[in-house]
Amino acid sequence: GDCDSKSLLFAGLIRSIKLAEVCFIVMDDHLFAGIRIKPEQDDHYIKHRGREWVLVELSDAWPIGRIPIDHQNGITKNKYEVVDIP
Repeated sequence: GDCDSKSLLFAGLIRSIKLAEVCFIVMDDHLFAGIRIKPEQDDHYIKHRGREWVLVELSDAWPIGRIPIDHQNGITKNKYEVVDIP
């Protein structure tokens, strides 16, 4: 689907210019990216490996740090897995 393709492309671009570390956030029916930057007020983020990762929704036009409510609920309920990118 769009979410995995766009997240892969995004991760490759961010890593290629060494802008930030990137990981993938995998849910049952969705995948989005997490970037290792300092969250701004009201950003959606997770804690992983003791650090904050700001969530990036790439399947639609969402600002960095914002994700749809249904995915926010999954994050809040810990219904996701983090895939590190070496």
